[in-house]
Amino acid sequence: QRQNVVANEGDFDAVGLARSDSQACVQIFYVRYGRMVGKENFNIPDSGSVSDKELISAFLKQFYGEDTVYIPGEIILPVLPEDAELFSTWLSARKKAEVRIYVPERGFKRSIKDMAASNAEKYLADRKLQWEYRAAREEGAVQKLAEILHLPDLPERIECFDISHIQGAETTASMSVFEHGVPAKKEYRKFKLE
Repeated sequence: QRQNVVANEGDFDAVGLARSDSQACVQIFYVRYGRMVGKENFNIPDSGSVSDKELISAFLKQFYGEDTVYIPGEIILPVLPEDAELFSTWLSARKKAEVRIYVPERGFKRSIKDMAASNAEKYLADRKLQWEYRAAREEGAVQKLAEILHLPDLPERIECFDISHIQGAETTASMSVFEHGVPAKKEYRKFKLE
C-alpha cells in the first residue's frame, strides 16, 4: 500500500466535513508513525436541521464506538462538538491512554485538517455530478420514449418481454421492468410457456 510521509512522527486521525443540499461527507485521513496510511469517505444524509458540531458528534460516536476501530492518540476535527471533553475521556478509557480531541488553529496539523475538508468537498461535488448525470439519463430516456411514442404522459412503469425457444420447443419468456426509468430488478420475472 502506498504511504505518504506527512510528519517525522505522529499517530492521529484528521476529520474533514463538507455539506451540500441533502448530503454530507465526512473524510478521515489515517496518519500512523508520521505516514498517511489511508483515507475513508462516509456519506451521511443531511436534512440541514443539525449543526456541524452535532453532525460531527454523532459521526464520532458511531465511528469510534465500534470495537474494531483503532483509536489514535489524537483526533483532529473541523469543529469541536459540545461533548468533546466527555468523548475524549471515554476514548481514553477504551484506549487506556490519553486521547486528545481538538481543532488545530495553525501549523502542519491545520493544513492536514484543511486538506481533509477539501477532499470531502471534492468527493461530495463528484458524487453530486454522478447523481445528476444518473437522474438526467433516467428521466431523459423516459421523456424521449414518451416523445417517440406520442404518449400524453410520461410512462411510470415499463414492462418488456422477450420470448425465446429452441426450434419451436422449450419456449420461455422473460420480463424486465422499469419504474420511472430505473430498472426494478425485484419485479423481473421468468416464465416457462407450454
